[in-house]
Amino acid sequence: MKFNRFNFFSGVISVSMLGLLSACATTSEPVKTEPVAAVTPDNSQPSTPIGAFVVEAPTPPIAKPVALPERGSVASVVKKMESSPYTLYWKENDSYSYYVGGLLDAEYKPGAGLTIQEAKGDDSGVTCKFDENGTLSGAGDPKSDQACSKLMFTLDDELSD
Repeated sequence: MKFNRFNFFSGVISVSMLGLLSACATTSEPVKTEPVAAVTPDNSQPSTPIGAFVVEAPTPPIAKPVALPERGSVASVVKKMESSPYTLYWKENDSYSYYVGGLLDAEYKPGAGLTIQEAKGDDSGVTCKFDENGTLSGAGDPKSDQACSKLMFTLDDELSD
């Protein structure tokens, strides 16, 4: 075996480490632990600062939930037409008008009801007239009822935007 300095030093380091570890692991006397400071229990009474008092916030009255009109209903459309910035109010006629180019023309007159007309180039579009209660006048034809329902939903969606 050839002598190598690296092998020599690694052996010396291993033997010395073994000696240090064995010396640290054994002690002759047990270590005594004592409390660092004695703590006395707190027997004082809590005090309230002068001028401090409890203020209860008033409870607001519970409001009954208001039922919103159904989407596509006459009540929903009328409510939106009265508050929409895009609806024109005609003071002379006391009526509200709303027009969607190439799609529909709607007019609401308080007391008389709501009229929606399908806008087509010729006068062949469907005209739907609803009274104040939301009843379609001339109801009974399934094809016109379906067309009026579609127009009502379209108007409701347009007013929502």
